[in-house]
Amino acid sequence: DAEGTWLLHQKLVELLKEKGWLKSGHSLYDYYVLHMREFGHVLTDMERRGIRVNAKDYLASVEVQARKDREEHSRIFREWAARKIGIDGMALNPASSTQLATFLFGGALNKKTGQRSESVRVFKVPREEIPEDGLKAFEKIEASKRAKEESDPQSDQLDKMTAVQLKALCKEQGLKVSGKKAELQDRLREHFLTAPTEPEEEDEFDEMTDAEIEQTLVARGLHPSGTPEG
Repeated sequence: DAEGTWLLHQKLVELLKEKGWLKSGHSLYDYYVLHMREFGHVLTDMERRGIRVNAKDYLASVEVQARKDREEHSRIFREWAARKIGIDGMALNPASSTQLATFLFGGALNKKTGQRSESVRVFKVPREEIPEDGLKAFEKIEASKRAKEESDPQSDQLDKMTAVQLKALCKEQGLKVSGKKAELQDRLREHFLTAPTEPEEEDEFDEMTDAEIEQTLVARGLHPSGTPEG
């Protein structure tokens, strides 16, 4: 180990001397000697002897501040994510490597397999794991939707149907079943608005006089009052 460390040191010195530093003919090895070597001594001394720290007061206060900083930075990150992918970004867990990989690198090409990673994934997040600001954002949107439904007289049953139900209705009406939910709704609305309505059948009794109606009732074995004759 000692010999390997020495050989590695010699190689690094050689490489640093080949790298120029500034424009005065100095190398990166000169930079190391001037600025880094003494710092390295300090680090080795710290590792060997340890560091005296006021654990009772200082570390406790640092931990409190660190937790506050983490919450604040997580909030900023989620708000940024929400601007990119919508309200679902407010429920994104920055500690989840799977969620982060999908969000940041989804759809990227894997050079080894030649395939692209999933660009869209659905993650079931328990309510208790969604931060308070995320819950408030979701509740605000739901309240807005309810208010819109109540105030919009044009809102119909299609808005309340699932994609599966919409596709079934499209099939029943002889329409294409492909497309997203909004496309299915638009297709059905256009169909119902433009489809010809069947004319109502005329009632034969509408143009008859009272006397003619009474005669017809008698001929059909009914009393003129409308009840069967006994």
